[in-house]
Amino acid sequence: MKRLLVVGVAAPRQPGLRRVIEDLFPGGQIDWADCLESAGAPAGHDLCLLEASALRAGHRLTAPTLPPVVVLASANQPAQALAAAEAGAAACVSVDDFSERTFSRRLDLTIQAALEQRRRADLAAERLELLRFQQVLTQASAAGAPFAALLQLAADQLHARLGYDYVAIFLAEPGLDQLALVAVAGVEAARIPSAAYYLKLGQGSAGQAAQHGRLVWRDSSEWIAPALSLDQPLTELSVPIRNGDRLLGVLILAASQPDRLRSRESVEFEALAGHLAHLILPVESRQREAEQVEREHLLTRISHVASHWLDPVEMLHQAIDALGKSLRADRSTLSVFDLAERLFAVTHEHINPLLTERRSLKRREPLEGALAQVAELLRAGDVILSTEEQVYPGLREYWDWLVRRHGVRSLIWVPIPGQTPDRLYAFSLMQLTHARQWTEADVALLRGIADQLALALRSAELFDGVRRAAGQLEAKNAELEAFVYTVSHDLQAPVVSMRGFATLLQSRYQSQLDERGAAYVARILANADFLARLLQDLLELSRVGRQEEPDESVSVQAVVGEVVQDLGQALAERNVALTLPAEWPRVRYSRTRLRQVFSNLLTNAVKFLGPQPQPSIEVGWQAGATDQDDFPALIPREAAGRPAVPPGYVEFYVRDNGIGIHPDYQQRIFVPFERLKQVDVAGTGVGLSIVKRIVESRGGVIRVESQPDQGATFFFTLPLARDAAPAAGGSA
Repeated sequence: MKRLLVVGVAAPRQPGLRRVIEDLFPGGQIDWADCLESAGAPAGHDLCLLEASALRAGHRLTAPTLPPVVVLASANQPAQALAAAEAGAAACVSVDDFSERTFSRRLDLTIQAALEQRRRADLAAERLELLRFQQVLTQASAAGAPFAALLQLAADQLHARLGYDYVAIFLAEPGLDQLALVAVAGVEAARIPSAAYYLKLGQGSAGQAAQHGRLVWRDSSEWIAPALSLDQPLTELSVPIRNGDRLLGVLILAASQPDRLRSRESVEFEALAGHLAHLILPVESRQREAEQVEREHLLTRISHVASHWLDPVEMLHQAIDALGKSLRADRSTLSVFDLAERLFAVTHEHINPLLTERRSLKRREPLEGALAQVAELLRAGDVILSTEEQVYPGLREYWDWLVRRHGVRSLIWVPIPGQTPDRLYAFSLMQLTHARQWTEADVALLRGIADQLALALRSAELFDGVRRAAGQLEAKNAELEAFVYTVSHDLQAPVVSMRGFATLLQSRYQSQLDERGAAYVARILANADFLARLLQDLLELSRVGRQEEPDESVSVQAVVGEVVQDLGQALAERNVALTLPAEWPRVRYSRTRLRQVFSNLLTNAVKFLGPQPQPSIEVGWQAGATDQDDFPALIPREAAGRPAVPPGYVEFYVRDNGIGIHPDYQQRIFVPFERLKQVDVAGTGVGLSIVKRIVESRGGVIRVESQPDQGATFFFTLPLARDAAPAAGGSA
């Protein structure tokens, strides 16, 4: 009886072909080793049998669900054999009377055909999965997925879709001859040793591929170390990811069945790496830009801290916190080396909130041994770098303590230059989760930050010195003002007595005094009057800012009217033309202080009119920029360089056409007891000082514009009251 074998390949859950053939041909001898070896049957698969009865029952099997493997049919069942072939069988071999010499060869050829068909089907399926893999990554990239998430997605997709035991992606670190593990799939992270996260060029299969720029195979029996240092027999393929001559990273594919890797052409793996390169490049570019923005943001934050914290110690503490957060360091510390007292101290630290090891690094200890050497290196401007693979010379003792107590795996220590010879500040960044490799760009950034902190520290120390000096000066000024107030107050009684006795001499004993004696008494009275006015002015000067009545909404028109009325006789004697505005604002001020300001300025204007044949005095005002709609501007603002009136204030002026003031004296006239030398007028020399102190004590500004023989204009600003519209007024 003829029999027909239809042969294919499937998983080993069906009856083995060897057992079936031996059952069909008992006693027959087949060279199975030669047959299967030459056919190249994959490990873990077997040639299997599908009974013809399954086909007779009408069970149609289609690839890739469960392709038929071996169909055994009698000669009178060609339909079943044809159906099996259509359902996915690879080839057929007819068996007449069993012949050991011919059957083995025919079976071998049939098996090879079946394996080739299966290989092609698997390859087509893998290409389809690869296309889907590319589509998924392209969509994720277009959606703006983070770089790390995108690479992890690539590893997960390769592991799930192409069926590799594990997939890993390493990226080349710029400026360092090493690779960093950034994504892995198929392996639990806990199984990966810490040494596998960073590989030097030439280390393991991944390092070999990166160093030589070609595919590197590693079988379990070879001497090359596996990329992830896993203790399991896997075939591993490392594929360099490149952009032209520039290394971007390495792709690791591992499989327990070597044929899963070796059955494919190298160009296919290179194409896969090329797709990853196209994926990495734009994201890498965006990441570089993001890192640059982050670094600039860090510098801005440090600058902000430096400019807003004027206390030197607090400024450094805030900067260390910002530094640790921005650079994602596990620990950041501020160290102080007191070279005079030979002490070392960690005065401040920032600990990553996610870190479980939170024992403090703050400590004080003698500056000796390794720490003394560290101080000298930092003082010389060196940046100290240490990792678990390479400890900085001279740091071993301190490094061992950091590793033993805190689990530190990498450290960078940066000096802050420019302090005093006996005191040195430095900051350090530490990593505990991995041995961070600090690049030249990182070192340059940290040096720049250290320089910025040094400048800010110097400024803060200078400001602190100025603040202390200002405090001392303020205390002395307060003491001096108290002294002036006390002396002025205490001297009033003797002056009053002196004037009283001089008046008695003049009234009762005038007839007994000769001409010289009468002149002496008159001089005593005049000087007593001057001294009384001077003491009163000094008292007023010392009271400004110390003894104040509450501010209120005051009508400037009413106050100026009172002052003009008091000066009526002096104005009439000089025949002064006084011009006042038609409208007046209201200000928020002390009525008494406002009267003092206008009284002193108008009195001053009358005194210094000089020999002007047509003397005139003018008073005017202008509101601030935001108040222009409410109050009309009555001051011409065409003068070049004239400062704008701040919002919420109103600027008044008192202008005369008198003798004027030379520019050299225009600032000195506000100093107590400073008087113009070119004219002799009555006065104590304190009036303008009182005006200046009153105006500035309420946030105002006073200034003068004048030229000799062209008069003078005094400008001063007062806070505007919003509770009333400007009142109509007249002009004289």
